[in-house]
Amino acid sequence: MKILIAEGLCVSYEGKRILEDITLEIDRGDFLVITGENGSGKTTLLKALLGLIPPSAGRIRHHNGYSPRKAGYLPQSGHKREAFPASCREIILSGFLGANPKGLFYTSEQRRRAKDISEKMGVADFFDKPFFLLSGGQQQRVLIARALCAADMALFLDEPATGLDRTSLKETARLLRELNGQGMAVVMITHESEMGALANKRLALNASAVNGSYKGGGKSAF
Repeated sequence: MKILIAEGLCVSYEGKRILEDITLEIDRGDFLVITGENGSGKTTLLKALLGLIPPSAGRIRHHNGYSPRKAGYLPQSGHKREAFPASCREIILSGFLGANPKGLFYTSEQRRRAKDISEKMGVADFFDKPFFLLSGGQQQRVLIARALCAADMALFLDEPATGLDRTSLKETARLLRELNGQGMAVVMITHESEMGALANKRLALNASAVNGSYKGGGKSAF
């Protein structure tokens, strides 16, 4: 069941073409891994698929009740988070804000789900601790938990393995495999082989940063 189709997608920034003629399809239960060298437009593509930046040409269509509001998103790590004034509980629960139009209260089911996801991600022990007191790897796991709370039909992850030790990496891969098996579409940028092994579709962006090769779903390469 298709939820997103991108056709002839092009993205430009300050007059420079970053991506050109990207065509792909995402179905419920797909696990699409995006790879490519630095500067090839991987993060730009992820943001375009999420509607965070507009395409300069082509189009993105949503199907079967999907919209970006039903997607969880983990942005690329790298900015400083040390002084972020919130508890891990607040950050994880904020993943549900898109599902709460008024944004005032979380339901008991949302709180239960946040706690369950926190336990699966191994962050329940510091659920009430300030986010800035955590290590980089712990912060990354909290942010993955937040993205999982936001995910209803799809999950978009930009280098989720950043900062994770081997144990956390294995547990995260196991959880993603489980969610994917339940019908969650996953779109991930990664160079981590353990994460990449979960893919049933792959998109390799060229170093020229204008197109790539796509394998999956019977579609021809572009």
